[in-house]
Amino acid sequence: MATVNAGIQVVDVQAAIDFSGTSDGSTIVGGFDPLSQGFGHPMDVVAYGQKRLLVTTTSGYLLILDLTMPQIPQLVSSFRPDGHSIMRVAATEAFTFTDDNGYSQIADLVVAGTREGRLLTIDVSDPYAPKALGVALGDDGNEVTTYARTITLGKEDGLAFVGTFNSIRIFDIRDPYQPKLLYTLMERNP
Repeated sequence: MATVNAGIQVVDVQAAIDFSGTSDGSTIVGGFDPLSQGFGHPMDVVAYGQKRLLVTTTSGYLLILDLTMPQIPQLVSSFRPDGHSIMRVAATEAFTFTDDNGYSQIADLVVAGTREGRLLTIDVSDPYAPKALGVALGDDGNEVTTYARTITLGKEDGLAFVGTFNSIRIFDIRDPYQPKLLYTLMERNP
């Protein structure tokens, strides 16, 4: 759970379900404060893999936390690619794709929306050294501007569904080095 004043709070979900009565904070088992470490407040929080947490911050960083010991979440890495402030994320483990040489590859893949209106693909297979792979392009070969509010991945289809303020945009991420805008569904005025 992300909160502005308390940072990231790790909650024992089963204890929260079993608890009845006024909240006394006993279901909170751990915490991580990105503000005190200079990263700003948490914005988006996504659990992925075995005990990993992705956190975006108001300063544009993607933080990777290890929750092996939920009482004391550990910062594995902080990542902010040049020129990009990461705001929204979605992730999937073991994303399979074919590289330019025709070889099958597997990566833990993050799709990230930025404050600058870009959609990035990031390889977090090595959580200690994330690397940016590509920026989404349109049919004209130019970077697509899209301000992501939500991102959902279709791992088997190789698609990213991005909700914006007035549309849903569908991106082909089958080649994460060259993500492409496929289609935009616009909100209809009544």
